[in-house]
Amino acid sequence: SNSPQRITVRFSLVSVTWTTPPPASCLGGQTLAFTWNVAGAFPSYTGVTYGTTNPPWMGSGFSTSYQSGPPGNYSSTIVAPFVTSPTVYYFSPSADVGPQFRGPVVALTVNPGPILSRSPAVLSFSGVQGAANPAAQILNVTNSGGGTLLWSGSDTASWLTVGPTGGSLGAGASQP
Repeated sequence: SNSPQRITVRFSLVSVTWTTPPPASCLGGQTLAFTWNVAGAFPSYTGVTYGTTNPPWMGSGFSTSYQSGPPGNYSSTIVAPFVTSPTVYYFSPSADVGPQFRGPVVALTVNPGPILSRSPAVLSFSGVQGAANPAAQILNVTNSGGGTLLWSGSDTASWLTVGPTGGSLGAGASQP
């Protein structure tokens, strides 16, 4: 029939947003904590998808442990992967409430952690017992990665002396 009908329509506004997104950069091996908010619905599951593809859900990425519960804040932590060169990862929170809702994508650059390099690679000494000690040689220690490298050295022979016995090197720094 052509008579007017009354139809009740209900809708919910659902949003997934970052409360505390991942930082813009970090070192490989660093623990990252982040928080996101699901508003307007009870998610059957919510989590964060991340990977080197943008958007992260389109590639073979990773996910945090999924959680469920009432609307509100959710948190998770991951350990940033170890990398040998700066690598960009993309992160996005999501919530499944029937359809899946995705939050904004943020980029995080993971940088290599400290890497101990030395030059020369080998020190070779030769001498005659009871004679003068072999000539001194210098070993250069370099942090060829990122972050701060804490290093220490020690000797294992009575005729060998190490000095300095340790130090702290920023990214790219060297010390004899």
